[in-house]
Amino acid sequence: MASSDVYLKHYGIADETTSTIRAQAIFKQVYSAADQRKTYQPRLTVLKADPGGPAVAFADGNILLGQPSLEELYEGVSQQAGDTRLAFLLGHELAHYAEGHFVAAADHNALAKRGLTAVAGASNGAEGEQFRQKELNADRQGLIAAALAGFEVTEIVAENGFLTQWVSRYDTQASEYAPAVQRANYLRQHLQQVLQELELYRFGVQLALLGRCEEAQPLFMRFRRVFPSREVLFNQGACALQLALQAMPPALATQYWLPLAFDSASLLDPVAQGSSRIMRDAKYSPSTRGHLEAAETFLKLSAQQDSSYWQANLMLAVVQWLLKKPYQARSSLELAASVYGENADIEGMRLLILADSMPHDSDSKTDFLVNGFKRLLAAYPEASGWRFNYANLMQKKAPADASPHWGQLLKATQQFTHAFQSIICQHGTCMRRSAPYAAISLPSEVPELGRDLYEAEIGEKPTITAVVGGTEVSIYNVNGHTVSALDGIVEMISVAIPTASAASYQPSEMVHIEGLRGFHGIRYFRADKKLYELERGVLKRVTTAL
Repeated sequence: MASSDVYLKHYGIADETTSTIRAQAIFKQVYSAADQRKTYQPRLTVLKADPGGPAVAFADGNILLGQPSLEELYEGVSQQAGDTRLAFLLGHELAHYAEGHFVAAADHNALAKRGLTAVAGASNGAEGEQFRQKELNADRQGLIAAALAGFEVTEIVAENGFLTQWVSRYDTQASEYAPAVQRANYLRQHLQQVLQELELYRFGVQLALLGRCEEAQPLFMRFRRVFPSREVLFNQGACALQLALQAMPPALATQYWLPLAFDSASLLDPVAQGSSRIMRDAKYSPSTRGHLEAAETFLKLSAQQDSSYWQANLMLAVVQWLLKKPYQARSSLELAASVYGENADIEGMRLLILADSMPHDSDSKTDFLVNGFKRLLAAYPEASGWRFNYANLMQKKAPADASPHWGQLLKATQQFTHAFQSIICQHGTCMRRSAPYAAISLPSEVPELGRDLYEAEIGEKPTITAVVGGTEVSIYNVNGHTVSALDGIVEMISVAIPTASAASYQPSEMVHIEGLRGFHGIRYFRADKKLYELERGVLKRVTTAL
């Protein structure tokens, strides 16, 4: 098999510079996204000169990148654009390792004189259509790896964009390789297919936010096959956790408010009357444990894919605490804190995890949590979820001291789901309305839409249709609105809000889905069967479940 040693000796390793350090950082970022199973251990070496082509992958795990080509990637473009080009180039080379494409060293000179080729380009010197297909597959995987690593890849495949120009400069012998234009067209078609699948995934997210995780999970799994991003894994974990809490006895699921990405308690039946069960004594049903273990798996993968994605580690700590894995939970929590710093949810979970190391049912454990929650609320007085936990503990220890906190919670019931509202309302008078939520009128420019309207108007073909988990899912674009249907029945209508109407919109009476605050500046609110999406305080979209 080919070895990189002779090239290292012949061309020499480049001195460490700002550009080579940056290249190593991008390489690690793309590798982390490209090989989530970590089945191979490649490394990047920058050489003083190009090793026959800009980049070459060797069977010994070494990817050689020429410093002249590295600098050329950034010429005449922004640093961000140069980073994206490098990410795609490295993703292409990494794809050859994932697919096991390698040639003998003697074949290198014939195969490694192109802009996006590698000594990994074929098996046993194979040429022709099979070899061209391997290169196209490496292009495809490289594009997805760059996108998974967080790079904007549109310019890579644009007409007369980077791929077309870059490959054309090196592709002087076209016998083994598909023409540059054909490669760019192939990637554009694939990217368009992924974007269509994204519409199904977005429908899944809306279903999950509205409490329909059993229908959302197949859509997440489908999208994960084409784009296994950290967010997909996170949402799979969130849904698995939601289903686990649904399977628990209500009194157990509401013993503590937890910082969940989806407030799964809203899906529970009304809280059962009677004494609360203790978390550490509870025996999970096989269904509950299965959901929790699935959530742990998905969230681990999400966190591993991007170490800066602190939300995944926070959720992972919640799941591991529920699984009675305090040491793993503490480790995950501190990883979240190392990225984000401290906040109410991180500090509150730390208290719950530490309390589990104390003797069960001891006064010292209760005192530890009471004192800890009291300090937390002094630092974060708006943390209503943790105020609920404090009041619930104080109710057993000193009911009179709990009363003021129940009073504050009675004024903030819109921040909680029905299961927790029913507990809070036992301690005072909740504001009652004729409907579960006050009626909220949309801006006048946005029509009130109904299922009958769309069943009459949808005569066109759907934008995308697919059979997922035995259910036919169809997405339509009607008059600028997104209409989603299951087995031919319209289930959801999503309306984009005109900017002029959205600026003054105030969602004061809606239920905030607590776990999603701060994610990319987007917040979600629920009211009745409507889901409201706000970006940095401005209403962007309203989705109605029919």
